[in-house]
Amino acid sequence: MKQFRMGSQKIRVVEGKKDIVMDGEDTVTISDSNSKKLFPDASTRYQIFDGKAYNQLDIVNVKSTPNNTIMSLTNYKGKL
Repeated sequence: MKQFRMGSQKIRVVEGKKDIVMDGEDTVTISDSNSKKLFPDASTRYQIFDGKAYNQLDIVNVKSTPNNTIMSLTNYKGKL
């Protein structure tokens, strides 16, 4: 078991526990079944989103730099 100090607190690192909640922090538990809906899988290309087939959805291109964020919207053929 490792120990270290943060300010006036002594913190112990215990095997199996990987996170520590500090003052002012909060944690959220995310269900694995909900997160699977966020990412595409093999059946995504056959789904319909708001009446449009997946392969005909509009596309948003995002270019982000430290000073700018540029977004452009195109249809599925790449036309503005």
